[in-house]
Amino acid sequence: MKIMKGMATLALFAAVIAFATVAQGQENTMKPRIAVLDIAPTGVPQTLAVSVTELLSTELVNTKMFEVIERMQVAKILNEQGFQQTGVTDSSAAAEVGKLLNTKRVVIGTLGKLGQKLVVTLKIVDVEKASILFAEKEMANGEDDLVGACEELANKLVFNITGMKIKNRKTARVGDPAPAAQPAPAAQPAPAAKPAPAAKPAPAVQPAPAEEKKEDPKKKKKSEKEEKDPVRKHSKDSMKELDNM
Repeated sequence: MKIMKGMATLALFAAVIAFATVAQGQENTMKPRIAVLDIAPTGVPQTLAVSVTELLSTELVNTKMFEVIERMQVAKILNEQGFQQTGVTDSSAAAEVGKLLNTKRVVIGTLGKLGQKLVVTLKIVDVEKASILFAEKEMANGEDDLVGACEELANKLVFNITGMKIKNRKTARVGDPAPAAQPAPAAQPAPAAKPAPAAKPAPAVQPAPAEEKKEDPKKKKKSEKEEKDPVRKHSKDSMKELDNM
């Protein structure tokens, strides 16, 4: 029983691997097969044109929309057939190369200079009809901008062949305006200070009660004696009469 279970497990595992292999093969065959021939230089160094060919092939692979034939494989087949890959710019010659490579589409193009800019021109050739399906061009602001230009061209080829747009661009183009700086958030006004509580008025100072004048006991006794003594009282009244005269 254990042996039979083990064999069943191995058979299931093998079936899963086989299914995955077939699925991967179907996925690869669903992608359009395309070949990129060497870009022909026009007034620029050959090494720069080779670099552009490599960049374009890499960007087409990165789109994951094509089965791109490796450049070394293309060169090997062309050499075996006696074709000179460099400088293939004619659609009929490109169609013959495409038949040897067993592909339906071939990319040919040129790299030239216009003023201070580099111009990459590409053509997609239909191998069966030996005709140009469409052409695209991109201008680069110097050699440092060729990476971004090839990325733009790869996205254009994807749209022309599959009708799909690739929105996200990885490489910033040389000479593109810098992204606008985000405005700084407006400063929030400081909260108004609360007014200090009004000072309470100091209580009015009450005037001290007037001190009652105490009558001198000696004078009081003296007056009492005068009132009791009629003679003194009479003489006092007489003095007042004289003063009033």
